[in-house]
Amino acid sequence: MIRQTVRRGGTFVICALLALSAFAAFGMSQIRLGGPLHERQKLTGEYLADILPPPQYVIEPMLEVTRIVQDPASLDLRRHRLAELERVYHDRSRYWAASELDGDLKQRHEKDAMMQADRFWQLVDTELLPAVERGDMEAAARVYRKADAFLMHIALPSRPCPRKASAATPLLKRKHWERCRLSLACLAWLP
Repeated sequence: MIRQTVRRGGTFVICALLALSAFAAFGMSQIRLGGPLHERQKLTGEYLADILPPPQYVIEPMLEVTRIVQDPASLDLRRHRLAELERVYHDRSRYWAASELDGDLKQRHEKDAMMQADRFWQLVDTELLPAVERGDMEAAARVYRKADAFLMHIALPSRPCPRKASAATPLLKRKHWERCRLSLACLAWLP
C-alpha cells in the first residue's frame, strides 16, 4: 500500500516535471532569437523601416524645405511640421548619444552624420525660414542651394561599416551556444 502510494506520487512528480519542462521548452522556443515572436518583431521593424523615414536621416525635413521654397505661402503650415521633425531629430540624437551603441558606430554617427544634420537644421532655422518670412526668395534659394550639408549627410549612413557586419555573426553564434549549454544544464539537473 505505501509502496504503491510512493510509486504513484513519484510518477506524478516525474510527469509534472516533464510537463513543466515541455511547457518551458515550448515557451523558450517561442521567444528565442529566431523564434516566431522574434521573427514577427523583426518583420514589423523591417516594415516600419521601409515605410517611415528615420528621424536621424533628414530626408523628410529636406522635402518640407523644398516645398516651402517652391510655395512660400505654405510656410505657416510647413513650419509646424518642420518643428515637429526637428524636435524628434533632437530627441533621437539625445537617445543615441546616451545609448551603449558600439563605439565605432556611435563615433561615426556623432562625428559625421549628426554634425551634417545639425548643420542642415541650423541653415533651415537661422537662414532659410527667416528669408522666406521676409519674402526674400532669392536669399532663400541661395540657402537652399547650401543644402550640400544635406547632400553630405545623406551619403554617410548608407556607407557600409564592414567590420560590424562580420563581427555580429560570431556573437550570435556564441549566444546560441550559451543558450544550448544553459538548456542542457537545466535538463541535466532534472531527476
